[in-house]
Amino acid sequence: MLSEKIKKKILPYGKFTETFIIDEFSFDFFAFLETNLVHTTFFIKDYEIKSYFYIFGKRFHQLYLDDFKEILNISLSVSKKLLKTPEDHYLSTFIFILETEKTEEKVIETIQKTLISKSIWFGLKGSYKVGFVLSFKEKLFYPEEIKPFLSWLLD
Repeated sequence: MLSEKIKKKILPYGKFTETFIIDEFSFDFFAFLETNLVHTTFFIKDYEIKSYFYIFGKRFHQLYLDDFKEILNISLSVSKKLLKTPEDHYLSTFIFILETEKTEEKVIETIQKTLISKSIWFGLKGSYKVGFVLSFKEKLFYPEEIKPFLSWLLD
């Protein structure tokens, strides 16, 4: 199960909660990690970027396209509610991991094409991304753009 793998990676640095309910929707797990990236020039701090990483997990016996559309709508609401906007620059990434035993080919194709990316103040203030990962038959399907966010998490 991906939740155990994610739990082992996140717990030393962040938070992991099993059964997370928001907006009357239940996720099997929720993980949160916050990091600070400091940009310096000639040993002087120019600015700091706060990076927030939110991971949600949901298991399905069978995932249909309508189920994914519901998760997509919920993800937009959840990401707006949990989005932190500090004074400094920030990057927020929301990853929704969907595990299923059965699914349709349309679901796989849709997930691989679905990435929501928004910039705040034309990217000068910050940005956030919402992406999806499908775990099906021991394979992971996701948009290529979120691969950098997943590489350390799912090795």
